[in-house]
Amino acid sequence: MVKFTDEDREFINENFDEAYDMLHMYDVEGVLITIAKFIAAYCYDDEYELTELGEIAQSAYTRIYDNNREVLEKYKIL
Repeated sequence: MVKFTDEDREFINENFDEAYDMLHMYDVEGVLITIAKFIAAYCYDDEYELTELGEIAQSAYTRIYDNNREVLEKYKIL
């Protein structure tokens, strides 16, 4: 089970059509990959700088990564 903060849950619910699946069915790697793809597709401006949404998404990615580090290490995904 992936560990999420309330802030992470809110971000996912507001920005992903597949939010239910991400929160209840995806493993941590699947969640991180989905957020990384979101950042790449929607979170850069014309000068390739992160937008405000990109900074929020990056913060969520980092929190989820940090809060699930032991799972990632166990399966050597790091």
